[in-house]
Amino acid sequence: MLHDPIHKLLCSFPRVIADILRGYARGKLGELVERLDLSTLEQVGAERVSDRLQLRLSDAVWRVRRDDKRWVWVYFALEFQSRPAPGTSMRMLA
Repeated sequence: MLHDPIHKLLCSFPRVIADILRGYARGKLGELVERLDLSTLEQVGAERVSDRLQLRLSDAVWRVRRDDKRWVWVYFALEFQSRPAPGTSMRMLA
């Protein structure tokens, strides 16, 4: 758990999220990122309700405007773990 708060803090800065989007987006996603106005990145609530009506909290949810001024929701499915957890991806899909 030592690194979780550090990663959450780093991912709370718009510049870090913009760098992640620029650095990792490829193909069609990369084309979308080129159309985003990354200066408009805004962190929003990360709470949602699953299909089974269970409350779920994500580590980071952001929205950003496209070049045509429409909002685009950017959902970062990031789960900060202090050790490997093989079932994480399936748990996050629930």
